[in-house]
Amino acid sequence: MALWTSKRVQRKLAASTAFAVCALVFSAGAAEPPKAQVPISNTEDTSGSAVYVDDAVLRSAIPSLAGAGSRVKTCANSMMDPPRLFLAYGPVVDSVHSGRLTHVQCEFKDPESMRTRDGVLDCQAPHVESVGFIEDPSHYFSVYGVDASLARSIAADFFAGRIDYDAGVTRVEPGIREISIDNFEGRLAVRWGDCGCSNVLRVQPRKGAPLHATRSESICI
Repeated sequence: MALWTSKRVQRKLAASTAFAVCALVFSAGAAEPPKAQVPISNTEDTSGSAVYVDDAVLRSAIPSLAGAGSRVKTCANSMMDPPRLFLAYGPVVDSVHSGRLTHVQCEFKDPESMRTRDGVLDCQAPHVESVGFIEDPSHYFSVYGVDASLARSIAADFFAGRIDYDAGVTRVEPGIREISIDNFEGRLAVRWGDCGCSNVLRVQPRKGAPLHATRSESICI
């Protein structure tokens, strides 16, 4: 459920939450020149969603994607200029509780090529992100500015559903597989979302007790 308040608050939420993971991952490499040019694919996955690029073709064009694992995210954003495609592969397990998630960012020529799925994509070099997991690597988390042990404790409670909610805080729906944990403006937050919507849960960890959720925020663009 989106929390629509003033336009000022909406802009602040949008800046801090929408595409939060993508922005953090690609902020350092956004100005890099294209690594490879690949044809846009008309293929759809089993759910009927567009894949935009064939993985085998992309791996052939970018050999460093070898061993990156299966694709776990396809996010096409027509709100950017030019439209962007964000892909993620993995995570590939490195050790008992950590792995590597590989991100690729591509650009469409224009909104029309995204809509018709015709033409080519300009794709940057992959960016590898370290992620953690508790037991199951298909449920993983990234960390920004938070102590690793604290982040692991927050993730364990979140994925297990051990959360106490203050009145008015929206409950987390089951089935979330990827989160980021950060300390934004001195407040611990768990973030997750998809291509169009971003969600934030403000949390306070408590030793020997479930995670305390104090506020929820959500915005769709």
